[in-house]
Amino acid sequence: MLQLPAFITDKAKLAKFPGLKVTYRRGSDPFIHLQNESKTTVETLAIDKWNTDTVEEFFSEHLESR
Repeated sequence: MLQLPAFITDKAKLAKFPGLKVTYRRGSDPFIHLQNESKTTVETLAIDKWNTDTVEEFFSEHLESR
């Protein structure tokens, strides 16, 4: 089952990734847009099958964290 709501409502987890922006769109499948420094999307990943641990690990590897 999808665990992303648990991740995006956990302020402590989100605070670790200051460059992360979460946008909720009702009825939309979850995805990640990876952007370069000029805010151009360079990759889009479907994450509907990911669990919270996978999302957090991905962000730890790909985003600057505090």
